[in-house]
Amino acid sequence: MPGAHVSRPPVPAPAAAPPGCWLHGLPGIQSHQRSLLVWPDLLGAAGAAWVGSLLFTGTRLLSLGAPLPVPARRAPQPVRLAVWGGPGAEAPPQGVWTQTPDRPCWERMTGLWTAAGLTPLPPSARSAADWRHAGRGQGTELAGCASAQQLMAPLGATGARRLVCSVVSDPARRRTGVARACVRAVAGGAGAAALLEPGSGSDRFFAALEWTPVGDAYFYHH
Repeated sequence: MPGAHVSRPPVPAPAAAPPGCWLHGLPGIQSHQRSLLVWPDLLGAAGAAWVGSLLFTGTRLLSLGAPLPVPARRAPQPVRLAVWGGPGAEAPPQGVWTQTPDRPCWERMTGLWTAAGLTPLPPSARSAADWRHAGRGQGTELAGCASAQQLMAPLGATGARRLVCSVVSDPARRRTGVARACVRAVAGGAGAAALLEPGSGSDRFFAALEWTPVGDAYFYHH
């Protein structure tokens, strides 16, 4: 059809992609593209001091399992998040791809995130070795997508090593199960976890996936 947009199929991810790494070699701190993930129980003195220096710089910090180990008078009040975790799928559900999206597909994913009021993942996450993406459909026909990052340490009581985020579906495809299928795909057979904001209503979505609360996290942004 003249003028029709044709999107190439996703490019398969490397078969043996290396894992992520601790940021600046500081145990307990991992980049999450738009923010930093912090495991307070794994921080050394240098890591704790560096994280403390970021509290009032506008850096988005996600402290996993417990608040940051800094005096309350020296830290902004965090938002308490619920960590939900549960199973994924050994193999992607029918019609869902789990490969590195090509650039046109990534642009469509970014458009869906923006339309849903979500902060899009930066382009560096598209083919990063520690990130996994799933979607149904291609190009302008992309019906929904989800992303997940491989974690350097377990998260929550289930010991999940993947953090799911950026779950969205086309408004016309809501209540079709496409978003849940994408989450199952990026979670994989070992399962995963997600961070839920209070009052967001996301608990109903993840409860339908047979996920349950497995811990807490604390969001700092000042």
